[in-house]
Amino acid sequence: MAAAIVTVSLAVAACEGLVAPLPSDAEEFSPPAAYSNWWNMTEACSGKRGSLGAITWFKTDQILRDPGTGQPIVGFWTSGSNRIVLMTGVVLDGGSVRHEMLHALLRKPGHARNQFLGKCAGTVNCQGSCIRDAGPYPQPPETPIHVPSPRKKVEVDNSPALVDN
Repeated sequence: MAAAIVTVSLAVAACEGLVAPLPSDAEEFSPPAAYSNWWNMTEACSGKRGSLGAITWFKTDQILRDPGTGQPIVGFWTSGSNRIVLMTGVVLDGGSVRHEMLHALLRKPGHARNQFLGKCAGTVNCQGSCIRDAGPYPQPPETPIHVPSPRKKVEVDNSPALVDN
């Protein structure tokens, strides 16, 4: 019974990501010219390809909240409608916009560590809940990695030092 409740809860959370409602003041906008460069940057770091023109963009003055945690967020992407909703104040914040672009390119919610904190680190913003969602860093290997040293000729001179008395 408990497993069924967890499964239903996860399904509801996933569906919210598919069809998240627009804020009441959401206004559709055309992406500024910079978005084309930002899209190319995000494609390059992620290794994924997609169509910037396939995304519908909205901005809002309302505070957005993560449906899972209730924490404030600056934007979100929904897979069902392939739309990105941003708070008006971050419409020209490259790292935040590219974060949502990465979601659109990956075509999935969540924050895969290898993308958000790996390949695209420094290109997309990933802080707070993004870092927590990405999970812990992988453990380093148990056995050390052997790195051969280059062969160098070392000379030692054992001559007495000149001493000024």
